[in-house]
Amino acid sequence: MKNIFYLVGIIAFMFSCNSNSTSDSDNTDSINPKLGGNITIPLDSYFEIEKPTEILKVEGAQIYGQMFESLVKYNSKTLEIVPSLAESWDVSEDGLTYTFNIRKGVKFQDNACFQDGKGREMTTQDVVDMFYRVYENVPENTGYFIFQNSVVGGDDYYNGTATEISGISATEDAVSVTLVEVSNTFLSKLVTIYGAIVPKESFETDEWMPVGTGPFIYNAK
Repeated sequence: MKNIFYLVGIIAFMFSCNSNSTSDSDNTDSINPKLGGNITIPLDSYFEIEKPTEILKVEGAQIYGQMFESLVKYNSKTLEIVPSLAESWDVSEDGLTYTFNIRKGVKFQDNACFQDGKGREMTTQDVVDMFYRVYENVPENTGYFIFQNSVVGGDDYYNGTATEISGISATEDAVSVTLVEVSNTFLSKLVTIYGAIVPKESFETDEWMPVGTGPFIYNAK
């Protein structure tokens, strides 16, 4: 178990530092976005296509960090957790409920899994779906061990004693998550590759391909 958390720490760091689709607040004036181009990443091992909840290798998280984004991310200079797909969040007075205000106008990358191949706008349901995936009880789900004992009702859903995660609710603009206990690491868990927001349509195809909201698109060629 200790090795798993050590690995996740590395994954979180590489996922956050390689995600550059949204500038850190103190870098906004110094970065000039460029449209087009390729990125080449040196790897110590092979890369294979896996769903976000199946990732165990740092190499996979390093590449996916260029394609996927989460609700929050690390500021690459200060390592402070800052907004990403959530434009802001509020915490209840008791420290148990986080309400994430979801950024408007964010679209998934164009992909054949969508109608006419055009990426649709991300919604709060996509965020809710992420939590249900990390609490899905399937053998290949490695993300559960990071979120275990975190969200109210999450473990019940994983164990099959509930059909819904009671600690999660959503409106058109925000997603609220109630925790089992006050946590200083909850936001850090969201930064990991397991917290990546991906569209449900990508899971409904015969062969899953990575689709996200990040700056780079996967090209198998």
